[in-house]
Order: sequence, then C-alpha cells, then structure tokens
Amino acid sequence: PHAALDDLEGLRQIVGDARVVAIGESTHFVQEFTRARERVLRFLAERCGFSIVAFEFGFTEAFAVDRWVQGEGAESELAQVSPTADAWGAGELLRFAAGLLKAQASLRAADLPGVAAAAGPLLEYCVGSGPKELAADAREALAGGFEARLRAYWEAGEFDYLARAALQPYARMLRETGQPPGRGVSGTCVFCGSGAWISCRRIPPGPGTGEGAMRMLHCALCAFVWQVGRIRCPACGEEDPEKLPSFTAPQHIGVRIEACESCKTYVKSIDLSLDARRVPEIDDLVSLSMDLWSTEHGYVRMEPGLAGL
Repeated sequence: PHAALDDLEGLRQIVGDARVVAIGESTHFVQEFTRARERVLRFLAERCGFSIVAFEFGFTEAFAVDRWVQGEGAESELAQVSPTADAWGAGELLRFAAGLLKAQASLRAADLPGVAAAAGPLLEYCVGSGPKELAADAREALAGGFEARLRAYWEAGEFDYLARAALQPYARMLRETGQPPGRGVSGTCVFCGSGAWISCRRIPPGPGTGEGAMRMLHCALCAFVWQVGRIRCPACGEEDPEKLPSFTAPQHIGVRIEACESCKTYVKSIDLSLDARRVPEIDDLVSLSMDLWSTEHGYVRMEPGLAGL
C-alpha cells in the first residue's frame, strides 16, 4: 500500500471532475483487493485532492468506529470498538483512514505559516486605515509573532480580531473544497467549530411552505450558513420562550437582539424576509448602538462582529 503511485495515473482520466468516487470489490475477504483499495485511496487523497473517506458499516457500530477514526482511543483498540472490522476486511482500511486524517490535520497546521505571510497586505491596510487601537495591533503583528497568534486562534479558539480576519479566506477555502479544518475547537459552526457572529431570517425556498421564515446562523470564520430552531438559544440550547427575549429599536427596522437569560448571551438577527437585498454582516455595522445597549444590560455577544463588538 505504500508503493509509488505513478502506475495509477490512468485513474485520473477516469475520475475526471467527479467529487464522489465509489470503490467496491468483487469478493469479500480477499487481502489483495484491500491492498489495492488502499493504494487507490492514497492516489485519490494525495494526487486528486479528495479529503473525505466514507465506509459502509452497521448503523450503531458506525458511531463508535467514527469516533475511533477521529482519534478517540489507541490504534490497538479497534478490535474492541468494532469486533467485526477485521473479520470483514475493513480493519486495515480503517487504520489507513485514521492515519490519513492525522496527516491531513498536520497539513492544516503546516499551512498556517503561509496564511501569516499572505496576511501582510491586510495588516498593512489596518495600519494605514484602521482605528487607532486596531492600527497599533496590526503594527505589532507586522513586527513579528503573528504566526503564533494565528495558531492560537486556530487551535484553541482564543479570540483575536486580526487572526480571525486573516484566517477567514483560508477557512472558507477549506469548506468550499471539502477539506476538513482539523481544529480542536467545538463551537456552534458544524464545519469549523467557530462561533456564529450574526443571524438572519429568510423565507424558505419554494411556494406555499406556510412555515414562516427560517432562522439561519452565519459562521464568523468559514462563512457557513445553517438553519437552527427559532425558539432555541444557539449558545446553551435553552428552549423556554420566557427566557429568550428579543429586543428591537425603531431606528433599525428589521434588526433585533435575540438574547438568552440562561447564559446571558445574544446574537443579532437581520430580517431578510422584509428585504432580501440586505447583507447581514453589513447591516450589523449600521446597528452597533444595539450592541452597546446589549452590553450595558449585561448580555455578551456569542461572537464579535465585523466591528469587534
């Protein structure tokens, strides 16, 4: 399985621009087929840019196996996690997938120096055009140590406005190309684990849905947008309507503060059902007075917005 892959180059034309490749076998329990699949998987991952491996498995057993592949437990514990994995010839492939995931995670970390170098123009812009405090921070970042700040934000989630701004294009690229971010952070975003910095309400697609506007959250890092319950705190999961107040201001029509009395956090919501042309991240800047009001009343924003509040 670790042999050179040059002899598999003919597969590139067969794969073409496909985003999903299914690999089967004509007979179970044949080791040669397993070894051949490993080489094909390596070729797809190393030379064609594929980054996700999915296996057919029993429904309940698959959850335990997935946790093991993600790094929970020692390599020697696979037989305990899934007694049938080796019997069905999947053990070797699962061990390969676990190793591949670890390699991808190390590649993600290795990419951070490239992000730091590419962030030069952004930092220089902040020095020349940013507010006094931000300009000073950017000047300090240019002087050195910015790569460490990027790593701290990426690996531990320590909020850093400039680090987040520099990593946003990188995280979005990973999401759009289907590459796992490999972060050790578990926030509200189901892809990268970052926090949601804005919410919006939009009309569901299709005629006559009759269920009202959908509530969507926008990730501050990778720009992923996903639907959440309308009566639920995205930070702590509170679902008691009496503990989920919302606040509006007459000068900012269609903008509201969706707060939670249980965890004292809030997210700002932009109602796109009133005007679909709005851009939530920009409308957020126009209504900063509502963030100041929320802070004065003891609420903390789930994730700072573009203004850093």
